[in-house]
Amino acid sequence: MTDDELRDELLRRKAVDQEMRRSDSPDPAVDEDNTRWLEAVVEERGWPLVSQVGEEAAFAAWLLAQHADLHLGRRGSARKSRSRIRPANPEHHLKNQKISA
Repeated sequence: MTDDELRDELLRRKAVDQEMRRSDSPDPAVDEDNTRWLEAVVEERGWPLVSQVGEEAAFAAWLLAQHADLHLGRRGSARKSRSRIRPANPEHHLKNQKISA
């Protein structure tokens, strides 16, 4: 997967994630799919960096990881999986972002 393809997929997944969270009937399958996908990306190429995918897509990766935390916490294996998908320093992604939790 190229950096451009990864950027496009992160942005697509963020849009689906946010649409689902704003709906009247959230679908946990979205979090499950995003969690599996993001774990595979991180395993294959490491955390998506701003220098690779741009600031908006790097934030999308961080957001998906946060929602994976919620899903993984329900599943019981959160600590191990979170360590595989959490960025080293996500704080800079929080500036001026409007998201649904």
